[in-house]
Amino acid sequence: MLVRFPLGVPAQVAQLVETRVKSQLSDVQVEVEGEKITVFEALGTVTITNSTAFEIAPDPEATELVLRVVTQLDLKPWMYRDDSGAWTGIVPELLKAIENSARLPSFINFTLSGLDGQYQSRQIQGAVDMIQDGNADVALGPIMISHQSMEVADFSTPFLSTGHILIIPKPETIKPGVRWENFYSFMNPFSWELWLWTMGTIVTAGVVLWMLERDYDSAQDCDFDQRDGKVNNIAKSVWLSVGTFNGALVAHNPLSWLGRLFSASYALFLFIILNSYTANLASYLVTEGAVVYSVESLANAESHNKQVCFIENSLAALMSTYDHPNLRKYLVSTTIEAQGRVNSEIMTDAKTKLLSGQCDGFVVDELLGLFYLESGLGKDTYENSWCSLQQKGGVVLPANYGVAFNRNLPTAVKDVLDEIVVALRDTGAITTIMNKYLLQSSLCPASSTYIPQLSLVDLFGVVMLFWVFFALAILAFGWSTFKRRARKASSEAVRNTDDDDGAMKLCAGGSDVSSSVAESSPVTSLKIHSGRVAPFDNEGIAAKERGR
Repeated sequence: MLVRFPLGVPAQVAQLVETRVKSQLSDVQVEVEGEKITVFEALGTVTITNSTAFEIAPDPEATELVLRVVTQLDLKPWMYRDDSGAWTGIVPELLKAIENSARLPSFINFTLSGLDGQYQSRQIQGAVDMIQDGNADVALGPIMISHQSMEVADFSTPFLSTGHILIIPKPETIKPGVRWENFYSFMNPFSWELWLWTMGTIVTAGVVLWMLERDYDSAQDCDFDQRDGKVNNIAKSVWLSVGTFNGALVAHNPLSWLGRLFSASYALFLFIILNSYTANLASYLVTEGAVVYSVESLANAESHNKQVCFIENSLAALMSTYDHPNLRKYLVSTTIEAQGRVNSEIMTDAKTKLLSGQCDGFVVDELLGLFYLESGLGKDTYENSWCSLQQKGGVVLPANYGVAFNRNLPTAVKDVLDEIVVALRDTGAITTIMNKYLLQSSLCPASSTYIPQLSLVDLFGVVMLFWVFFALAILAFGWSTFKRRARKASSEAVRNTDDDDGAMKLCAGGSDVSSSVAESSPVTSLKIHSGRVAPFDNEGIAAKERGR
C-alpha cells in the first residue's frame, strides 16, 4: 500500500499514519521515502484527507484482490432461486450493495458460491466452518455472532438484531393424539383429596341411613318389609347413596324423622357437589382444548415436558442446550447423505412434524420463519400449508447477525468492509433490502374465530370406563347363562333317571311307594325329584301301566 501525503502535512501526522498502519498490518514493513510510505503493495494508496483520518484509493500497480464469499443456498429469503431459476434473495442484494459502495477499493472483487458438499450438512454454520478451514474469506447470511463462532472467525459490526422465533400450529389445526392425561381429565375439576372426601361421604351416608332406618317400626303398616322406606340391608343402603349421587336411581325414602333430617342434609351436600363439578368440568374441558397442547415459550415447553423441533447443527439448537438444558428437542436432520434434502425440504419436514403432533413447537430463524408463514408455502390444502401455523410471541433466542471474515484477511480489508456494512445499516439500505424479500401482508386467508369444542379425546376416560364395565357385564351375563343351562341340563338328567327306575320296578311286578299310596289315597300324591316336590295323578299312572 502506498501512503501519499499532500503538501504541507506536518511530520507528526505522517508518524501518526505510520503508527496506525503498522498497528493494523503488523506483518509488513514501513519505509519512509520523503513524502511516501510504502506499506502493502497489494492493497492500494492511502491518502491523507485531514490531520486525523486517511482513506484508501486504488493504486495502478496494485494487484487484484478476490474475496471468496460463501453462503447457504436454498435458504429463503436469504438465497434461493426465483421462478426463472436465477438466484435471488437478501445475500445477492447485500453483496451488490457492498460492491457498489464508493468506499470499496476497485481492485477488491468478490466471488459468491454455496457451501461445499462436506459443509452443506451443517447448514449456515458450515459457512463459518469453511472460513475456519481457509476455504472462504467472507460469509454472508443469517450468521449469528456467538461465542462459538467468534472463536474461529472475525465479525463485522452487527447489521441486524433479530433472533429465532417459535412457530406452533394454530388451534383449529391441532390434532392431538390420545394421551394418558385424557383418561382422567374428567376428574381434573376436583382434587384427589376432594374426590376421596366425596366418596367417603357417600358411603358414610349409606351406613348412617341404614342405622337410622333398620329398626324403625310403623304402626300403620304391619308388613314392614314391603315398605319403600325399609332399609334392612347395609349394602342396599350404600347402593342407594351411590345412586342418589349419580342420579341413576331413586333416592332414599326414609320413614323416621331422623332419617329424613339426615337425608335432607345429604341431598344439600350432593346438590352443591354436583353443581360445582358440572360448572368446573365445563370450564376445564373447554379451556383445555385451547391451551393444553399449546407451547407458550421455551421455558413453558421445558416445564410441561413438550417437544420442540430444531434444525440439526444449528446455533439455535446449541443455544437452547445452555439456556434450557431439560428441554425435549427433536432435531430435524440436515444430513445430505441421507436423502439429499435441501433447505425447503427441511422446512417441509418440520411443518409435517408440527401438524402431526410429533413436535409442539419449531424454533427457526426469524426471517426464514416469517417468509414461510407469510407466503403460505404449500400447494395443497389449507390444513397442510404454512397458513395453518403461526408465530408464538416474540424472539425466543435473540441474536445479532454480522458478516464473518477469515482471520487471515488483512485488517485493513476487514475494516473497509465493516465501514461499508455500518454505512448500509445506518442509511437504511439493509432494511430496504430486507423488506423487499419479506411480504408486507400475509397471503394466507384470514383465520376464523376459533371456538374450542369437546371431542372424544377429552372424555376418553369416561368412554373407556363405560366400555370396561359394559364388557364386564357381557362376560357376567355369558357366565350366568352358561351356569343356568348347566343346572337345567343336570336337573333334566336326574329327572330322566328317576323315571327310568320307576318304570323298571313296575314292569318287574314289584311294589313301590307310589302304588301303596295310590291305594290309600286315590286323589293325589307327591313325587320328590332332586329335593323338589311335584304333584302327579296316581290313577293316570295306573292306567298307563295297564296299557303296557
